[in-house]
Amino acid sequence: MKRMPAYYLFLLMMLMNACIYIDRSDRLPEQKLPENVVARHELPDYDLPGTKEGYLLAAQRVNPLEPTTENWEKGKKLYEQYCTHCHGKNGSADAPMIAKEKYPPPPPFQKRLPTITEGQMFHSIYYGKNQMPENKKDLTPTQIWLIVAYIKTFITPTDSLKP
Repeated sequence: MKRMPAYYLFLLMMLMNACIYIDRSDRLPEQKLPENVVARHELPDYDLPGTKEGYLLAAQRVNPLEPTTENWEKGKKLYEQYCTHCHGKNGSADAPMIAKEKYPPPPPFQKRLPTITEGQMFHSIYYGKNQMPENKKDLTPTQIWLIVAYIKTFITPTDSLKP
């Protein structure tokens, strides 16, 4: 059998519309999504603008997710994937990108986080801030809230965060 060049496979996939989108509306409540699949729109889309006024309004928002060990573990995985390359493993701005002097260091979490709210953390991750790029296309609102929940464990012992 003759092998097909890769660009033919790519074109064939494009013609077949190979992208699969998961719509939860046709799933029964007891059905669960596969582990590596993210359901979109679990939480409403973020409705504040990416402006200074939006950042100030975000101060009134609180994390809608419960502070549970399961949520912290999910947030930790996302943080390690999207944040550690600049913020470091524990938010002390000692990451590889900073050590190589590719970018200026972000403020260490121990100094910055006590001065901002959960909503402002979410807003900064969603729209980006200063040198930090936006993540609104890469992460769902639920994923961002999971990261916020995990980041809070850096400055507050997890025992005091439990409901």
